[in-house]
Amino acid sequence: MIFCIQSYLQFLWHSKNEHGVHSPFVYSLLTKCFYKKASLAHHSFDLKLSPKKERLLNKIYHYFKFKNCVFYTPEIAIDNTILEVDLIYASLDSVEKIEPFIESLFSKTHNDTCFIFNNIYRNPVTALAWKKIIRHPRFTVTIDTYLFGIAFIRREQEKEHFTIRT
Repeated sequence: MIFCIQSYLQFLWHSKNEHGVHSPFVYSLLTKCFYKKASLAHHSFDLKLSPKKERLLNKIYHYFKFKNCVFYTPEIAIDNTILEVDLIYASLDSVEKIEPFIESLFSKTHNDTCFIFNNIYRNPVTALAWKKIIRHPRFTVTIDTYLFGIAFIRREQEKEHFTIRT
C-alpha cells in the first residue's frame, strides 16, 4: 500500500497534460482521445477493470479503431491464431518475466502496434517491469498514465517517454 501511494505521488509530481507535450502523435492522442468526453459506443472487454480504466481503454480502442486485439491476463490466454496484432493488452502482474513475454509477441506486431500494460504500479516488481518496457529499443513511444502503461512501435518517431495525467 505504501508503495502505491509513493508511486502515485511521484507520478503526480512528474506528470503533464497536453500543454507539456511536443509530439504531434501524443498531443493528438491526448486531445482527441484521452481528454475527449466518452462517446456512447462501449466495447466490453470483460477484464474486470475499474470503471475509470474501462473508460480509458474504451477511448483508446475507439480512437485507433483496432481490428486485431490480443488480451493476456491470468484468465485469458494469448490467441495464437492472429498473425498481426494492432493491440496487445497485458496485465503485468500476470507476466513473470517481461522480456521473454514481449519478445514472443514481437513476431505478431507491425508499425503502430499498441501495447497496453495494466498494473504497472501494483508493486515494486511490476514497476520494474514497466521501466524495462520503457527502455526496450523496439518501443519508441511510451506513455505512463498511472492507470496503464502504453507503449507504441512507431519506427518514424524518435524514442520518447511521457508521463500524462488522464
